[in-house]
Amino acid sequence: MALDISSYHSSLQLPSQTQGLVDNCFNDIKWLSAFEKFSGLDNEACHQLMTSNGVPAGFLPAYIENESMCGTLRDRVLGRFARLPIFMNWGIRNAIACSSPWGFFSGIECSEKDRSTVCEALIKHIDQIAYERKLGLSGFTFVPETSHELRKQLEDHGYKSIPVGPTTFLELKWNSFDEYLESRPSGKFRTSIRSERKKAKRLNFEWYEEDNLNMIVGGRPLYSIMMELYRNTQTKHSHDKSILNSSFLPNLWEMDKKNLRLCIARLDRKIVAFGLLRLSGTIAHALMTGRDYDVKDSFYSYFNTCYYEPIIRGIKEKWSVIYFRPGVYRAKLRRGCQLEKLYLYIKGHSLSSQIFLNLYIPVAKKYFNHKFSMPNLINQ
Repeated sequence: MALDISSYHSSLQLPSQTQGLVDNCFNDIKWLSAFEKFSGLDNEACHQLMTSNGVPAGFLPAYIENESMCGTLRDRVLGRFARLPIFMNWGIRNAIACSSPWGFFSGIECSEKDRSTVCEALIKHIDQIAYERKLGLSGFTFVPETSHELRKQLEDHGYKSIPVGPTTFLELKWNSFDEYLESRPSGKFRTSIRSERKKAKRLNFEWYEEDNLNMIVGGRPLYSIMMELYRNTQTKHSHDKSILNSSFLPNLWEMDKKNLRLCIARLDRKIVAFGLLRLSGTIAHALMTGRDYDVKDSFYSYFNTCYYEPIIRGIKEKWSVIYFRPGVYRAKLRRGCQLEKLYLYIKGHSLSSQIFLNLYIPVAKKYFNHKFSMPNLINQ
């Protein structure tokens, strides 16, 4: 196989044939280009495309980190210690993160028969970029436990791993919501779900089908309301304080409406919550949520827009699985979700980074293994 690897500093520069390699929807060109053009986050694209005789054979999204994309490498490695002044700028503008922005996924897109060759070549090329640009760190931020070949190649090339918060998913194996409800093992919890559905009856849930997000609600465009509700949730619950530009949502909707599903909750015409999902074939990914914490019934709007209404829609449209992302583990596990373990693989390219990681990683691995053990997750 005659191989050539090129770097692209915008997803829009990638050959259109690249899309044919893509399996994960957060690696596809529409998602990457929407994020790069409209998110407002300042990260330098450094995508790697391998070709064989001019035909795309392997693709790896990557960014030189300036701002968080669901946590920088620094945030993922250091956890709470990242907030200490001594680590304030560690890795910023000095690290290459091989990851899909806001996708909680790091992976190399290629055919299965070429996976070993492609993974090895692209990992070596990332190391070469780090050396040429004098970057201190390179990392694959969210590698699934099931990516056996990629994990093996990373370990063979000197990358060290620590667990990060697992993602969650629900397999839709029921023919109705009632069947899903009866599958919950606890009668007390089934009663709790029925109560959450009943208490949300004051709310009106609808699936938005319009061509754009410019519909005026209470004198404001819908996307502006959604961004305000999203920021409420980010501020209240997330350590990642990066904020997307308001233009991101309407432009993403315009570019990829057929793969997006938007559930809105209204109370007396006022929008008090929403849940946005993105489809990849029969697989749905929860993408964004937000709610108005000043409204009494918004607690019930959250569980309905984020869980129950998507489950009902997914059963109707025959989705196979919904990925609900990391976090809020106790609530998700009680509602039937399973866990998919994720790992951060990181490598130091400067002497100081290598010394630090050699000392820190063994300690961090023990800490995060404990933090993300099942007994601890069910209390989060």
